[in-house]
Formats: sequence, C-alpha cells, structure tokens
Amino acid sequence: MQTVSEAGGVVFRRTDGGLQFLVVTAKADPTQWIFPKGHVERNEAARDAAVREVSEEAGVVGRVVTPLEVVTFPGPNETLQVEYFLLEYSRNVAPVDHRDHRWLSFDEAHATLTFEEARSLLRSARTWLDAAAGPSPSRHGRTDRGG
Repeated sequence: MQTVSEAGGVVFRRTDGGLQFLVVTAKADPTQWIFPKGHVERNEAARDAAVREVSEEAGVVGRVVTPLEVVTFPGPNETLQVEYFLLEYSRNVAPVDHRDHRWLSFDEAHATLTFEEARSLLRSARTWLDAAAGPSPSRHGRTDRGG
C-alpha cells in the first residue's frame, strides 16, 4: 500500500473574546468538519504545503508557529500521512476551493470537529499555546502593588 504525504494547519487567532480556531468542511463530504490539509507538492516543504492548503481551502494566510503532530489515516488504496502545523492567522485572501469555514472558540471547535484525530490536534494546539503563554501573574501571588 502506498503512503501519501500531506500537510495541514491548525490555525488560531486571538480576539477580544479569546482564542478562535479555524475549521473547514471536508471536500468529499461537506457535512464533516476538519482542519485544512492536502498533498505536499514535489520539492515543497510540508510547512509550506500547510500554509498553501490553508490559503486554498479557507482563504486564510497563516504563519507557522510550530509543528504539532503527524497523523496517519488508513485508506482503501493508500495511507495518508499528514504532518500538521500550528499556524497563527495573518490575513484573509481569496480562497481557491470555496469551502465553508468557521472561526470557533476551543469548546465550539471541539464539539464541531467530526473526527477524534482532529479533536486531539485541537487539544495539542491549546496545550502548546497555554504553555507558550506562560503562567499568569495571579498564579504567583503577585498583586498590582508588586507584591
């Protein structure tokens, strides 16, 4: 069985209401909600493919922050090996695929994503973002008086 390399993006943006995550409908079944992903082109780095796929599928440009996970999906004729990256939203562009997409809070995205693998990726993204943000001042007993 052939293994096909793909790349995808878990895109986030910061809003006044907190973090939001981008989800898109699947090409084969528009009732399924997933993270954007697609084939890695010849001589293309996986991180570049992830950025390209997010742009094509959702009309969103993002900046790669960190690799997340590699997920393997068995298929009838081939195995898909998808390298996912965490991307930070930069701007909107015209989408190529015109798929439905939504920006959702963590809880909304977790409830909307169709597959457990995608929900696991979302949890990994939030864990990474929480760790990168560092501890909040209140966790160290500091006050506004510098105490």
